[in-house]
Amino acid sequence: MVLGREPTPVELHSHTHKRQKEQQWVDERARKTFEEYTRIRESQAVVGDGSSGGSTEYSDYHTWS
Repeated sequence: MVLGREPTPVELHSHTHKRQKEQQWVDERARKTFEEYTRIRESQAVVGDGSSGGSTEYSDYHTWS
């Protein structure tokens, strides 16, 4: 994985938990973790879009932890 920068947590998870040749998750837990992360990330984006008190940026690092 050569990005020229530090990978985000989701990039690192995908790289370490997918079979490189088939790009399939190594197990069900890895897939579910990614899907849950994606669901949380999307719900935070929706909440951030609707706020009138200024925008709050949620980083990948905040969501992942």
